[in-house]
Amino acid sequence: MLTGWMLYTMWAVLGLIGLNWLVDMYRSLVGKTFSADTLSGVLGDMMTTVLPMLVLAWAMGVDSTGWIVLIGYYLTGLGVVWKQLSNLKNKLL
Repeated sequence: MLTGWMLYTMWAVLGLIGLNWLVDMYRSLVGKTFSADTLSGVLGDMMTTVLPMLVLAWAMGVDSTGWIVLIGYYLTGLGVVWKQLSNLKNKLL
């Protein structure tokens, strides 16, 4: 169950993945190089970033301390946001 800042972290991750996808789509449509790879890239990001974050969120019930899995969740979210921002910067500049 996503609560509080966990939900905002997930929104940031999903928003940046969507923004990267929109930039990819725009560039491929303008350059007339559209292919199915742009769609599979989004699905790959979902499987490699969002799914592990959801698994960590589900593991909160198993964590007896209540903060070990939470720290892992936020570090994962921070890493994904950093990666997506750097990818976006490389695409736009």
